[in-house]
Amino acid sequence: MKHLNDFIDYLTYELNYSDKTIIIYEENIIHFFQYLQTKKINYLKLNKDIIREFLKYLDQEKYSSASISQTLSSLRTYYKYLLKENVITYNPFKTIRNPKLPKRLPNFLSNLQVEDLVSIYDYSNSANIRNHLII
Repeated sequence: MKHLNDFIDYLTYELNYSDKTIIIYEENIIHFFQYLQTKKINYLKLNKDIIREFLKYLDQEKYSSASISQTLSSLRTYYKYLLKENVITYNPFKTIRNPKLPKRLPNFLSNLQVEDLVSIYDYSNSANIRNHLII
């Protein structure tokens, strides 16, 4: 875990990440280490197949696409740090893509809601006329 502690210091003092971000990164990395431990895999000797198995595991555990993306971001940054520190020779997460996030339709006002909104303006000053035009 020496590398992890150094990485946390790196995030804190060199990259100035927020405390919440650092906590999330650390939790994600520890979770990944625990997964690797159950499979008896050394975290410094990864390949794409192992990473794909982990992603499949997260999907089976009903992690959302956003959570999986966040975990990948944490691990990608961690392994980028290990590469920078010459602990590893390549970043196995570099070419792993994030899952596609579902697209949401925008919220909008109905015609009646727009009419209600417009009807409340007092048009005696220019600011309200401007606001009306914006709507």
